[in-house]
Amino acid sequence: MSPQVMKTTIWICGLLAFSLTLAAQTKPLLSETFESGSIDPAIWEQKVTGTVSISVVEDATGHGKRVLKVHYPADTPRIAQGAPDAGRAR
Repeated sequence: MSPQVMKTTIWICGLLAFSLTLAAQTKPLLSETFESGSIDPAIWEQKVTGTVSISVVEDATGHGKRVLKVHYPADTPRIAQGAPDAGRAR
């Protein structure tokens, strides 16, 4: 294989890899800012038990006025992990 063909092949493979990388991540995994002052149920599912609390509070932040506050005391009972109806863990 000639050096020119090798360079062209490497360039095309690099361009293809770059294009696939751009297409792979279409939106951020987490983009909630909580600046609305409430938890959006379309984004967040709240599974709380006992004295666990989840709220949006006004506090000094890096880029806004509000933050998500999660209070999870050490003595709180655990919620079962895993997908619903997944059966018992083995």
